[in-house]
Amino acid sequence: MLIFSLTLWSAIYFLIGFESEEVIKAVFYAWLIMAVNTLMGYLVFEKAYGSDNTTFNLFVLGGLGLRLMLIMVLVAFIVLMEWLLMKEFLLSMFVFYVVYVILEILGYQKKNQFEKKIFQTNEQISSD
Repeated sequence: MLIFSLTLWSAIYFLIGFESEEVIKAVFYAWLIMAVNTLMGYLVFEKAYGSDNTTFNLFVLGGLGLRLMLIMVLVAFIVLMEWLLMKEFLLSMFVFYVVYVILEILGYQKKNQFEKKIFQTNEQISSD
C-alpha cells in the first residue's frame, strides 16, 4: 500500500501540481482518511477470513457500514468546521475512495487466490 500511495501522490503532483499549501493540506487529509479506511477494511477482512459465512459477512459488511458511517461523520465535521478547501477535499475524497476500494478488493482477491493455490498444493502432496 505504501508503494501504491507514493505512486498515487507522484501522479497527483505531475498531473495537477500543488497550487498552494491549502490544496496540499486538503488532498493530504482526504488521502489519510481513505488510507486508514482501507487498512481498517483489510484488517477486518483478515480477522474474518476463514470464519463461517455468517460471521464473515457480519464482519466484512458490518465493518464496511461502520467505516462508511465514521467517514461520513468525519467529513461532515470537517465541512461544518470549514478547516479545508471543500472542493479539493471532497473531490480528493471521492477519487481516493474509488482507488482504494479497488485496491482493497484486489487485496481480497489475491489472498483468496493464494489460499486456493496452497490448498491445491497441499492436496497434491497428500495424494502423492
